[in-house]
Amino acid sequence: MKMIYQQLLAFFLVIAVTILLLGFSFGRMSKSFVYDDEWRSLEKYSDSLVQQSLTVNSKGNQKVSFSLSTLKTTQALLENQSVHFTVFNQKNQVIYPNNGLSPKVTKSDWRHLTKDQIVRKVNNRNFRLNNGKTRPAMIEILKPYYYNKKLVAVVSAGAFISDVNSNVDRINRDLLKGLGVSLIISMIISFFIASRLNRRISRLRAAATQVSNGNYEIRVKSGGKDEIGELITDFNHMTESLEKANQEIERQEERRQEFLADAAHEMRTPLTTISGILEGIKYDVIPQEHPEEKY
Repeated sequence: MKMIYQQLLAFFLVIAVTILLLGFSFGRMSKSFVYDDEWRSLEKYSDSLVQQSLTVNSKGNQKVSFSLSTLKTTQALLENQSVHFTVFNQKNQVIYPNNGLSPKVTKSDWRHLTKDQIVRKVNNRNFRLNNGKTRPAMIEILKPYYYNKKLVAVVSAGAFISDVNSNVDRINRDLLKGLGVSLIISMIISFFIASRLNRRISRLRAAATQVSNGNYEIRVKSGGKDEIGELITDFNHMTESLEKANQEIERQEERRQEFLADAAHEMRTPLTTISGILEGIKYDVIPQEHPEEKY
């Protein structure tokens, strides 16, 4: 496998794992964020409901009651926003509405409410009530209200879990689209980075081929301060050393040639004389009785 493909595969694996982890984390965060936001909204609806409908009789023992007309009006407004509520008195009895679909407050939840604690609940499944009717899965909040340090009412406000989950799904879809686009952009950037690294390595390999063919003058541009850049710098130092060594070898060869030429010149004169004498003897140019005198 070529290095560019290895680099692309490595980049892809790192980016894919990172995006998967981010997607999983953001998916869980988005669900938690949507649920928290829904609970805060339900709490605001509950506060608004109590402020508008709760009345206190200033005569006698200051009896606390709710305005049914206000409750009906508020119910109509909240149902348009898919919000449903139930009002309980201090004895855990339903005040409004009496439609048989009101949730029951468990003893455990009631203990928290009597301690002025807000209860947040998520019912992920539909369940059947005692009257045979089915209550859909809901996300709810139970909030107690006190007057003169006495519990006077508990409001249960809830929204259908299907509506809340649809918001979560929409956020997750948008998140997946964003992560998909990020993955594509990251792969494009990774391709250019890998291509750049591959081009630098290819230039270095081509230069090494020229060095093996005897070209020691080749130099490669570093193009960076990373490990490949350091390798290219070392390669340039190596070729520079090889060039100097080759130049020194050429100078030594020139000196050797000059020495051999001088030696041959110095030896040429006596050799020529000896050769002439031998030729003279061979052709009787020099008398045999006095060859030493001629010499």
